[in-house]
Amino acid sequence: MAKEFTGSWVVFIILLILCWPAALIYFFVKYEERAPQYYQQPPPPPGAAPPPPPQQQRTCMGCGQQIPVSFNNCPHCGKNVQ
Repeated sequence: MAKEFTGSWVVFIILLILCWPAALIYFFVKYEERAPQYYQQPPPPPGAAPPPPPQQQRTCMGCGQQIPVSFNNCPHCGKNVQ
């Protein structure tokens, strides 16, 4: 993760001139960790189809895992869920 200054540089410089301890406090408060751009999901291109709706899920009574409603047997434990 990369760290980045998210505050205003103008405020930082004014504080640095007037009261340097306050400038240091401001700098470290506004200095935060952010995820790099390649971790963020890009927006869909214009005119792209919307993502499919999520499948309805139910809980297997044998193992407690979430499985799609259309399944007759649990893929985790093999128990018949109907």
